[in-house]
Amino acid sequence: MHILNKIRDSLLSLNKSMCILFFIVMMIVIILRVIFRYLLSIGLVWAGEVTRYMLISIALFGASLNLINNEDVSLTFFLNKFGDKTRKMISYFNSFLMLLFLFSLLYSGYKFSLGGFNRLSPSMGVKMFWPYLIVPIATLLSIILKILTIIKDLGSDANDSTSS
Repeated sequence: MHILNKIRDSLLSLNKSMCILFFIVMMIVIILRVIFRYLLSIGLVWAGEVTRYMLISIALFGASLNLINNEDVSLTFFLNKFGDKTRKMISYFNSFLMLLFLFSLLYSGYKFSLGGFNRLSPSMGVKMFWPYLIVPIATLLSIILKILTIIKDLGSDANDSTSS
């Protein structure tokens, strides 16, 4: 269990680092775009596209961080009316549904990214496969982190029940 926690913590750290990296790249591109546009009167045609891809990447990797930390949108008003056992069962069922959705997104995102081999981005001229690939990569990371979190929660639930 200790090894799984280390793997989970490492992946969380990687996920956070990806968000920070994408944010830094996005800010640098935005600053360069402003400098080139207003000081040098040169438009950076590719800057808007790069910024868009970075923002989408931040949203996808950030969403997985929220998902893992249980900061996703949920209705706890009704959940709090149940006992501990029922709440845990509902939580595990919710996790199962979330995994189903993530696997569906992984499959769809992968198929969609493969379709990007036939398209080029308008201003950068890169195959759209590469920007589209961020969806299955971020989703796969979310799936792995969610599974590791479920295992961690199951382990802590087992420890709670044995100590009672």
